[in-house]
Amino acid sequence: MTRLVRNLLLAIALVCASAPAYAQMPDSYKHFLLARDATFLARLQVLMVTTARVVKAEALVTAQHAARSAYASRVIEDPANKAQAAAIMLAAGTNVANTITFNGANEPVTSVTDAALLSQIATYWSWLAGADTGS
Repeated sequence: MTRLVRNLLLAIALVCASAPAYAQMPDSYKHFLLARDATFLARLQVLMVTTARVVKAEALVTAQHAARSAYASRVIEDPANKAQAAAIMLAAGTNVANTITFNGANEPVTSVTDAALLSQIATYWSWLAGADTGS
């Protein structure tokens, strides 16, 4: 019986040791790592500028338009820094958070589509602009 228990414990230890490090990683840390990923940041730059163009064309009566438009101008002027500042909020967003995995080099990757990421950016735009939304 003792040998069986020892072998069982050894098997459990081997399975746990072979599990990828990210398997036990807190979600918040996965979001943080993705927010620092160069590919994710590059995608954010392009998609945030795309959203900024839409915001600049929205009706002036749109709720929080002044703040949204001012932020859009700042994104157009400096997409790299604005993407970096928004990355953690967006990486933890509903459309992105559950799409984070890790490649063979233990680097974060996301399977989020451009459409889903654009939707996440649009959803958070007023908050990123610093507008109080009341929700």
